[in-house]
Amino acid sequence: HCPCRVTWKCGPNLPVAWKGGVAGLLGDQVALVGGLWMPGRKNLAYAFHLKQHTYAEIPPPPFETAYTQGCCDGTSLYVVGGRSAGRNVARLF
Repeated sequence: HCPCRVTWKCGPNLPVAWKGGVAGLLGDQVALVGGLWMPGRKNLAYAFHLKQHTYAEIPPPPFETAYTQGCCDGTSLYVVGGRSAGRNVARLF
């Protein structure tokens, strides 16, 4: 018996191409923060509303975020360091 079943469903495309960064579920939205937003290596952040299937731009971290990593604890999303961010850490809640 298979321990779990995976089913994929495609949603709307991101407003711009995104590489790396951190995604985390906060309430009924998925925050997409950090990483590289192309073209132009922009410092952007978006929230994806799960019920409406729409994206909304949210304020980005206060520093450039290329090559960042992080995590989400369900209450806050943390963006940690990276090539451009150095030792900076930001918290979105």
